[in-house]
Amino acid sequence: MQSQGDLRNAIAVLDRALEQYPGRERLIQLRSQFVEKLPQEQRAEMRKSDLERVHDLAEQSQRTDDPKELESIFAKTALYQSRYSRDPDFAGPLMVIGERGKKQAADDALTEAMAVENVSADEDVSSESGGRLRLFRSTAAKALMTAAVVGLILGAVLLSRRQTAPAKTREAPRAVALTLRGSTDQARLLDASNQNVLSRAGALMPGTYTLVDEKPGYRARQEIQIDASAGAAKTVEVNWIPLAATLSIHMAVPGGQWSLGNNPIKPEDLAKVNLPDGKQELTWSDGAHVLKIPFTVEGGQITLEAWVAPRGAAMAASLGASSVKVALANAKARYQVGSEAPQVIEKDEAIPLSGSDSVSLQMLTENGQAEKLGPYDPAKGGELLVVLRPPARGGPARVKQPEAPKPVITEEPAPAPQQQTPKPTPEEEKARVLRDMGLSPKVIEKNKGEKK
Repeated sequence: MQSQGDLRNAIAVLDRALEQYPGRERLIQLRSQFVEKLPQEQRAEMRKSDLERVHDLAEQSQRTDDPKELESIFAKTALYQSRYSRDPDFAGPLMVIGERGKKQAADDALTEAMAVENVSADEDVSSESGGRLRLFRSTAAKALMTAAVVGLILGAVLLSRRQTAPAKTREAPRAVALTLRGSTDQARLLDASNQNVLSRAGALMPGTYTLVDEKPGYRARQEIQIDASAGAAKTVEVNWIPLAATLSIHMAVPGGQWSLGNNPIKPEDLAKVNLPDGKQELTWSDGAHVLKIPFTVEGGQITLEAWVAPRGAAMAASLGASSVKVALANAKARYQVGSEAPQVIEKDEAIPLSGSDSVSLQMLTENGQAEKLGPYDPAKGGELLVVLRPPARGGPARVKQPEAPKPVITEEPAPAPQQQTPKPTPEEEKARVLRDMGLSPKVIEKNKGEKK
């Protein structure tokens, strides 16, 4: 098999042989040679598999009192002692097996010694026979105690480590069954060497572990202490922490006042504002025009709601785990996802994103600039980008040039037309002459009558 390059199958065959003949030095050496010839990635996989096997053996040693089974477990650990003698991840479970073996050897020796000493003292024997019996008892007891000491020394040699053995023999730590409440399928339980041991949560060795988990809008990272003295089972509730969300505001033309709820936002804080969970309302006003953007933050996710847009141009974009939602008012926008071709939109749109995508957004105004959003980081939460170009009144005052005054033309009124007097008749003319002379026509007529 080695000549054919099928090292993995060769190692599997050796593993089966070592199950039947544990501790065979030649098989152990041959397996180590084959493992060394594997690529680095496969060696890492092999190490992970071996570590799981050692943990299984440690758990078996805690569940059995059969001396033959314990002896077999001891022999099987020789393979891992040979290859991983300096690996701290293997030290813990191997120590558990060693402590268990030493304790069992001492218990067996003590039991047998007590059985010899408890032989009935009042048996009917001669003095010479009694002497031989006492000599046999003493010799047997010494032999058993010697065997116990040899067993202890042999166990220590098999499980020798770089660290100095403790002066006092400690009781072997017991495995603890861990139950997680509220975790997801993506949860990881990391040991001291940052290895995921969640698959062995049913029988964890004492120590400190770190739970890492995440779900949309939340994350969890908490330490878990496993202490066998507290019981054989432990239940832990996952502590979910909501993700933060941030707000970034850009003004195409400075002016007006922004506020979040009832709290004014200082101009120097517009670049980044932390958003708490709950319903929020972002407001801008210059005294004549108002922009209101209501939205909801939940677990770092931002949901835009219907907004009141000013007469000017505005764009709001919220970054989530799978998309960027863009809302426009009196404006167009150009966006580009990664290295894809730019696109122009004229209405509200949701831009889909994958995990590592970033999107560049630009509101198409004369002072528009590209703003980059993403990629979405579950550890940081969502982002809300607002770009506003207010109406002219909301920006700096514009000086309007006065128009030249128009000349005022004064026209005299035309004289009223004179009324023409009709020419008098002879009688009227004669009467006028008489009036001018102070004579009345009636008097003249009376004088003419008297003369006649």
